[in-house]
Amino acid sequence: AMNIDIKAFTEDFYRRICKGSLSDVLRTVEISAGRCHIEITNLIIHGLNDDIQDMKRLARWIANISPDIPLHISRYFPNYRMDIPASPIDVLFSLADAARQILNYVYIGNVPGTDNDTYCPQCGSRLIERKYKISANGIRDGKCKSCHRTVSNIIL
Repeated sequence: AMNIDIKAFTEDFYRRICKGSLSDVLRTVEISAGRCHIEITNLIIHGLNDDIQDMKRLARWIANISPDIPLHISRYFPNYRMDIPASPIDVLFSLADAARQILNYVYIGNVPGTDNDTYCPQCGSRLIERKYKISANGIRDGKCKSCHRTVSNIIL
């Protein structure tokens, strides 16, 4: 399994901030998705990579590989060489809402108290509960217990 960071969905951000190339990261995702379980993390830095249209483009790009690839939208906190204020929580929720219109499994990270359980994309029933331990009580024989939609192995 791999968790791959896509820092932003613009070459400009990668060139200016990361001193790298978005296209190289995207190619890594494409190659890896065919070989193992992957999840993607996008650390949101307010004013640098929090554009809702970029999030929609990122989500559509991921969905073209598989809408079942989990996307973790994480809150930035100032550290090391960056002193930009922490990402506003309302921005994270707006970005996650936009991504959820396209992807089946979107999570918000670095925000205490956020619900990061996994829900069925068809009926909305809880598939996996993440509280103190992980429990997949909503899944039976690889399907949602409520609507019987096949659950992608990606989330198990």
